[in-house]
Amino acid sequence: MKKALKKISAVFLIAAVALITFSGCRLMKKDEIKDLKEEIREETKEELKEEILEELEGDENNEVEGDEGEMETYTNETYGFQIDIPESWDIAQTETTHDLETQQFNVDTDGETMFVLKVYTNENYKEQSENADGPFGVLLDSNDNYSFVSAEVQTHQSDEMYEDVVDSFKAVGGEEETSDCYNNYTVEGATFEYPCEWDIRDTGASSIVTSPDQKAEFHYPGPDIGGWDKISESTTTVNGQEKSMTSIKTDDLNGVIIDLGSDLNEYGSKIFYQYEDDKYVNELEKMVSTFKY
Repeated sequence: MKKALKKISAVFLIAAVALITFSGCRLMKKDEIKDLKEEIREETKEELKEEILEELEGDENNEVEGDEGEMETYTNETYGFQIDIPESWDIAQTETTHDLETQQFNVDTDGETMFVLKVYTNENYKEQSENADGPFGVLLDSNDNYSFVSAEVQTHQSDEMYEDVVDSFKAVGGEEETSDCYNNYTVEGATFEYPCEWDIRDTGASSIVTSPDQKAEFHYPGPDIGGWDKISESTTTVNGQEKSMTSIKTDDLNGVIIDLGSDLNEYGSKIFYQYEDDKYVNELEKMVSTFKY
């Protein structure tokens, strides 16, 4: 539209110069001047109409090409995050074979990746951060279980829509990690279930069930514990009976001692479990709840 207005000004300027030049040659009659003005007006109208139509068509095309549609909220309950993206965009989890502790989501539009969202366990993110290179990307947010990192695609860093999408990202919790598969184990007159992916070994003095990352352990019979700070005392139910439970802590470890009393057998009188990360509490408590004797 601005181009059209500029063109009108230019046309009138040319017309004015023509009038002045022509009048310098001879004295024009009023009718001749009137006819010339009318001719210039008609030509200008047609030219202006064409310019305006071209400008409007160009604006319409630009608007269609840049229209991403309405924003919609994508929520992932497994890892606990949400993000607002245009309805024409896609977000999908991709396969990651190089690092089983890191999940990856691609945010795409028209087959072109705008940015990559990486989901680290908090422990893995901490380890990566302590490395010289550190995790690739920018930390967007975190919840109790995961840290979310945006790996930007360089060509889109200045895109306003990209900035709006990234700014909308929010961690919203996340499911506790629990196993769907449990094995049954029998030892010293007692039985309990433990997650299939956990390792179990018999030391002779007790059986120890260990999480895959070795940050949680379940012991039966429980060993003698010393040097820990007592945090609290309460009760829990084991084998249908109420038993005393003591929560303890030392350095980065949390521990629980459950006193089974003398009614079990001659082999063991307590359960003990310890963990570094709260995400294993549900699985440890399930082992206790399935404990029978």
